[in-house]
Amino acid sequence: MKKQSSFNLLFIIAVAGIIALSLMLLRAPKSVPATADSKEFSAERAYEHIKNIAQSPHMIGTEEHSKVRQYIQSELLKLGVETQIQQTTAIYEFRGVARAGFVQNIIATIKGNESKKSVLIVGHYDSQPNTPGAADDGSAVAAMLEAARALKQNTITKNDIIFLFTDAEEVGLLGAKAFVDENQLTDKIGIVLNIEARGNKGPSITFEVSPENGWIMREFIKAVPYPIAHSIAYEVYKILPNDTDFTIFKKNGISGFNTALTDGYATYHSPTDKPENLSLASMQHHGSYIMGIAKHFGNIDISQTKSKDVVFFNIFGYMMVLYPVSLNIVLLIFVSLLFAFYIFIGIRKRRITPLKVILGIFVFIISLALIVGFAYLLQKGIIKKYPHYTLHYYWNFYNIKHYFVAFTAFSVAIFAFVYTLLNKKPGLDNLFAGSLFVSFVAMFALQKYFPTGSYLFIIPLIFIILANIICFLMNFDEKHSKKIFYTIQFIMLIPVISLFVPLIKLFYVVFGLKLIFAGVILTVILSGYLLMVLGSFINYRKWLLTFGALLIGIVFLITGHITSKYSEKQPLLSNVMYCLDTDNNKAYWVSENLKTDEWNQQFFTEAEKKALTEIYPFSEKLRLVDSAPILDMPRPEIFIESDSTTFNGRKVELCIKSNRDAQYFEIFIHKSALLSELKINNQIVTLKEFYDIGNSEYYSIYYFGIYEKGCRLSLNCDSKDKIELFIAEKKMGLPLPDGFKPKPEYVISDKDYNSNLSLIKSSWVL
Repeated sequence: MKKQSSFNLLFIIAVAGIIALSLMLLRAPKSVPATADSKEFSAERAYEHIKNIAQSPHMIGTEEHSKVRQYIQSELLKLGVETQIQQTTAIYEFRGVARAGFVQNIIATIKGNESKKSVLIVGHYDSQPNTPGAADDGSAVAAMLEAARALKQNTITKNDIIFLFTDAEEVGLLGAKAFVDENQLTDKIGIVLNIEARGNKGPSITFEVSPENGWIMREFIKAVPYPIAHSIAYEVYKILPNDTDFTIFKKNGISGFNTALTDGYATYHSPTDKPENLSLASMQHHGSYIMGIAKHFGNIDISQTKSKDVVFFNIFGYMMVLYPVSLNIVLLIFVSLLFAFYIFIGIRKRRITPLKVILGIFVFIISLALIVGFAYLLQKGIIKKYPHYTLHYYWNFYNIKHYFVAFTAFSVAIFAFVYTLLNKKPGLDNLFAGSLFVSFVAMFALQKYFPTGSYLFIIPLIFIILANIICFLMNFDEKHSKKIFYTIQFIMLIPVISLFVPLIKLFYVVFGLKLIFAGVILTVILSGYLLMVLGSFINYRKWLLTFGALLIGIVFLITGHITSKYSEKQPLLSNVMYCLDTDNNKAYWVSENLKTDEWNQQFFTEAEKKALTEIYPFSEKLRLVDSAPILDMPRPEIFIESDSTTFNGRKVELCIKSNRDAQYFEIFIHKSALLSELKINNQIVTLKEFYDIGNSEYYSIYYFGIYEKGCRLSLNCDSKDKIELFIAEKKMGLPLPDGFKPKPEYVISDKDYNSNLSLIKSSWVL
């Protein structure tokens, strides 16, 4: 009896070891020191660039932005790399809004022997307004500079290697749009690699690839030494409202890869995205992608890069599996036959019965519902207790991993409790068959809606069903042939665990506390696959897993509480902007957050929660608004350069300039002007939706990178009436009148474009 119990413990430890190993293997490679061979990529060498690039926020239109551009240019000049600057006005029309700006892309080319096609490496050098941007996207810029240096030391490739440092990515992908629309090099591009960061640590993950990706993914596996890529990630990314520079290239039919850091989400677009918080291992992973892609695709024919899509995923760390998506049908049929035979032989051997299997289906569904319901209540409780978590993207506070562990542990505890309680009546084999049936049905749903993601069920079901068929046929069970039974189960669970566990972690990291249910659901599915492990726990110590997981959940919930306070190391995001309405000579303090904090409450002593119609007449979004002192700030100016009548309307050319070096204009022209054509710096706005008079009262234009030239507009109107327009001019930096306290060390400016700034609204009738 003691030997049998010891083997249960050995099985449990072995499975736990595979889980731990799977987590450990999901990592970035070790950084290479600065003393390494000059032909190698070194994260330590790249980090020296980070320290220069990410000293301060460098949004387009700022002095720091110009300094970063000049630094990149000077470093490329030192390397002797052929460099050019593309200066132009770019327009990217999105959801009826024309986003435009004066962009300055940096294009560096390492010439190949043949130069017929080119490999394009892309990273943006602008930052969001309140962040130094060490990771986003300084990590890409620094990696590209170090890779350019290393590649210059290597043998010349056949194809050109082009490094494109794009401008104005953060404000609307404007640099990439300008390059694709205007640069002659676009036609030569065979492959593009875009490097991004949505965090500051962890592995660099290829989360998106272009359509018809069969050929490029087969070559990708050969090219990259530490590849991490899942086709399910791309399926999920497609339904999220996110874009990167890669979006522009993909829309233009260019093949390639989109790679990013995803861990450390709390620093994303935050003032905490500093050089000292960036992982060198992550930088090394960036570099491995750039070097691998450049060397491999730089030496093969990349004139034909399209072929039918493939399914791809990682197991055992960097090991990748790839097969044609068309093979899914064969695999679905194979799994269906396996499952039918599994049920047949199980009934024949009297290991399962149909009614008890049906009961097992309901038990699994009810368990899933209970766990998701508990996760929902726990999530709401956490947010109610710590509302400052919601200030971060997807509610990812700095201590988020405590909650990842807690939610996982509680999910396992509830699952183990239900199945331990019901184990004897239906029997573990029947409960197992019921849980597998749910995965079997889900497999077809995934195939229909996310075809390259159906492997998530296909692969585990093949191994697990095969394990159980073998045990049924050979009459192996946990009572009479424990060693061989658990050995078979363990061997077949290895690929299942190595596939699922990293994905659970990835889903937690990507979706955070706000969408914690993604990771929780995957945890429940994996728990269903590991039911035989639960059986081993039951045989060893009946309630060990239930109470052990419960204890772990409580411990990490407590550590989450202990680490939940903001401090200098975990600063609080605070949102305030100053708005001056020059039309009515009134000023306001405004916050996007409806609750005040310890610092910004000084601005909102008599605040209202209302739409900011004083600045934006069409606004419906609730903000916190309070009166503010009127500060002496020069309003922008409009210069009419020409004004003429046409057969049925007017043509007006004007220039808007800032008198205080602001970074951008929000320009709103009343639709009574009936615009038939709008040009911004002689570039035509082509989006039909922009000219639609039914969507809103105003034509909306966001213009970035004002500089000394300002913004020129050419209006062709189908009306001779007066043209009504107003401008909201924004300049980064919050003016702090006498009597107001500056931010303490534990408070930082909020992310994005409506915090830590001054806004001046001015109206004109032309």
